[in-house]
Amino acid sequence: MKSALLKTSLKEIKNSPARFLSILGIIFLGTAFFVGIGATGPDMITSSDNYYDQTQLADATIIATLGLSDTDLDLIKEDSQVATAEPEYMLDLNLSDKNQVLRFLGYDKKQKLNQYHIVKGRLPKQSGEIALDDLADYHKDYRIGDKFTVAVDDDKKQQLKRREFKVVGFVNSPEYIENIKRGNTNVGTGTVDYFAVVDKSDLNLKAYSRILVQFKDSKKQVAYSKTYEDTTDKGIKSLKRKLAKRPQLRLVEVKEEAQVQLKAVQAEITKGEKALDTGEDKLKAAKEKIDNAKKELATKTKDGKIAQETAAKNLATEEEELQQQNEELNQQEQLLKTEQENVRKARKAATTAPASQENDLKIKQVQAQITSGNDLKSQLEQLTVDEEELSDLISEQKSSLLQLAESLQADELVKMINNWDEENTTSADITAALKEVTKQVSDLKNQLTQL
Repeated sequence: MKSALLKTSLKEIKNSPARFLSILGIIFLGTAFFVGIGATGPDMITSSDNYYDQTQLADATIIATLGLSDTDLDLIKEDSQVATAEPEYMLDLNLSDKNQVLRFLGYDKKQKLNQYHIVKGRLPKQSGEIALDDLADYHKDYRIGDKFTVAVDDDKKQQLKRREFKVVGFVNSPEYIENIKRGNTNVGTGTVDYFAVVDKSDLNLKAYSRILVQFKDSKKQVAYSKTYEDTTDKGIKSLKRKLAKRPQLRLVEVKEEAQVQLKAVQAEITKGEKALDTGEDKLKAAKEKIDNAKKELATKTKDGKIAQETAAKNLATEEEELQQQNEELNQQEQLLKTEQENVRKARKAATTAPASQENDLKIKQVQAQITSGNDLKSQLEQLTVDEEELSDLISEQKSSLLQLAESLQADELVKMINNWDEENTTSADITAALKEVTKQVSDLKNQLTQL
């Protein structure tokens, strides 16, 4: 029986070899494709983990609307879950001539976290040098040796100490694993086109823009694994408890700095008022001296007992002194006007500075909420998938969604996300959350326009 079956099979193959080879090829390709798909996922995770370890990618980033200080840095370093913490200066500018938004990052040679991968050239070694995102080289916007210029109108607050830089290289950052997106911002189009690395001394910023954090034992674990997620979540929760009171204290610090500036302006006003009083006294004394001289001159002119030659000589002397006194009087009057103008300007600055600073604080707070809203909207859009995949994504991203919703200060949205779970959350819930985020961001933009 087996012999007959074998003969029949060999006969079929001999009669139709093309069909046999086609079936054999299909089986081979299917098997190879299945094996490749099974190995691709682990290989990609391993490659990513090696890249993150080589570049020392930070596990978390701490940002604040009013910026961060050395006090915040010290508190973060004291946390038992933190292995390394580094401050970083960051500035987003809209370059109107190219209609592009650039994110300037301050570079320190001692920097350990988020190390850049050099594609061409080198990193900045001194002030006035700049290394651009590799996307700028890909789009042929700049070449090594070109001048990179920032217009005065694009940096009205003079947050950059230089207007021209020399392009010395092109780099990649471990923060950005995509070739398209570079994050959201509250300037220009709302999307960062590419980043630029400059020496930190070229940035004129008083407070740190963010603090990069690496947790203990996180580098011993594989990226995207459950143990890694648990380690980072534990560290983030610990930092939240550590920094819970810092927003209010930071606001007090900023107000105290504003008060110091106000006192300096008031001191200038007091100094100007004293100078004004002194000028008025000198002017009064000069006028009295001139009046006395005029009376004395008139008396001597009418006195017939004075000899004609002596009278003429004395008269010339008195007239010369009178002219000098008139010149002094004019100088005193001009000095008085100058002091009055200085006092007026100082008073104006004293009345407008606090209001302007308070308005700037409100603008920064609204801008930070808009950025959180855009990030939350982007993450929610990624959840618009099949119901089978949704439960896994909810489990992985619920904590980060809650954090962004709390930053947006949207109580209704926080309540909605808190009620989500792996079994009962549907696409309709995601759509409702998206509508709520869109409404919140729209309201914040209207509020920002009014400010």
